[in-house]
Amino acid sequence: MTVGEMLGLTDRFKEIISFNSAEQGERLANLMTDMEVAYDIPILNNESFNKRNPFVIAMYRTISNARFEREGDDDHDGKRVERFENQACS
Repeated sequence: MTVGEMLGLTDRFKEIISFNSAEQGERLANLMTDMEVAYDIPILNNESFNKRNPFVIAMYRTISNARFEREGDDDHDGKRVERFENQACS
């Protein structure tokens, strides 16, 4: 990830969370999907990917946490990232 890409993603993220709208969860999900496609983020946790792409995975996790915090997901217990990190790779 280049510095310019990181700044672009950060700006987009800040714009999304600055507005308290019903579309916020969907917009955060779209941002996550865009990152998954652009950076080939694996569905399951992959330590090798994480080590090679620390800024990508940090940004992705930040967006994921914001998404679930904002949606008030009943299934979200504040451990979304922990569950992601502990998933076994098949």
